Amino acid sequence: MDNRLNKLESQIGTFSESSDSNNMTLEAIVNDIYRRLNLLADPTNTTAEVKDQLDQLMHNSNAYIKNMNRIKQLESSFDQSHITPLTDRKINFVYDKLSQLPDFAEMLPLVLNRLKVIDNIVVRMNETVNNHAGLVSELDKMERKIGEWGGKLDLLEKKCEVNEASFLKFQEAIDDRLSKLSK
Repeated sequence: MDNRLNKLESQIGTFSESSDSNNMTLEAIVNDIYRRLNLLADPTNTTAEVKDQLDQLMHNSNAYIKNMNRIKQLESSFDQSHITPLTDRKINFVYDKLSQLPDFAEMLPLVLNRLKVIDNIVVRMNETVNNHAGLVSELDKMERKIGEWGGKLDLLEKKCEVNEASFLKFQEAIDDRLSKLSK
């Protein structure tokens, strides 16, 4: 009986094994008990399956340890005196940049002034682009209006031609009557 109880405790654990057992609420305790009972009642979680999974985990762990040992042996066989670790290279890079800070401090006002000038240029260019877009829009309107006026002028010219032709006919008719009257 004790053996079976020990086996069950090893499968589901004991209440005192919980890391927050002193701070657990009543709901958490009930949920924990419910979870443990489900583990016992669930036929899919057999001891054999758990054992197989643990064996697979142990196998993977052993393979990892072997690979790590091989890497350590390979590292120890190399002469590392002229190999600089990545962190050392980064530290050297940062140190070089820090040593250049006084030079940058002298150049900083010039850089700021240039950035202000560039900002002003960008603002002016934006205004210029907006003005250009407005001018293009106005030119398009003017071209449409000129096209409309051209059409109206064509109509006016045709009417003038018709009126001129009518005037010339009337003039001929009047000239004919005057010549008939003068005879």
